[in-house]
Amino acid sequence: TIKRAHHNGDILVKIMQEDIQNITQTLQSLPPEAFQRAVEDIRSARRVFVAGLRGAHAPAIILVLYLRFLKKEANLIVPGFGDVWNEILGVGPDDLVIGISLPRYTRLTVEVLEYAHDKGAKVGAISDSPLSPLAFNADWVLPVNSRIDSFIESFTAAVSLVNALLTAVSVQEPAETVKALKEREDLWKAKKIYMSPSA
Repeated sequence: TIKRAHHNGDILVKIMQEDIQNITQTLQSLPPEAFQRAVEDIRSARRVFVAGLRGAHAPAIILVLYLRFLKKEANLIVPGFGDVWNEILGVGPDDLVIGISLPRYTRLTVEVLEYAHDKGAKVGAISDSPLSPLAFNADWVLPVNSRIDSFIESFTAAVSLVNALLTAVSVQEPAETVKALKEREDLWKAKKIYMSPSA
């Protein structure tokens, strides 16, 4: 265990090995049909709302950011910036609301999914199991492993899953994806968003 680790190098190896195990176990336990449904729901949704609070905010940001790259209308639910309920007011059957939360589950994420379900929206959950409180109102659940020997939970497998979702969505309509990404690249180049590597 970490308590018995005497060197930072030991901790580095142990934590990274545990994250590798989290990704491996997630891949083994994730239902392919749920993944396919998630991809289709993301692709077909008029709008996508993503609720991921506290530590789960990191994979939520990645999901929303890159969905926007693909020209999806994606919205990050952020408490403290306006009112959460105003942000998802008017959500309905053409929309998808995704909640991301691991134990200990954030109450607001669960409540957002409950509200979306009651309004007839499609609902998805990225959580630790089909028995998660998020799953109660979800049309599909993508379970991820998050255990590491630390005071924090690991979101490595959740981020890897988000990467897979984004890639799968991007290949559904390759011509549209290439067009959307080229438009962004042209804009970034014109505005000099990124630094060129030094010669």
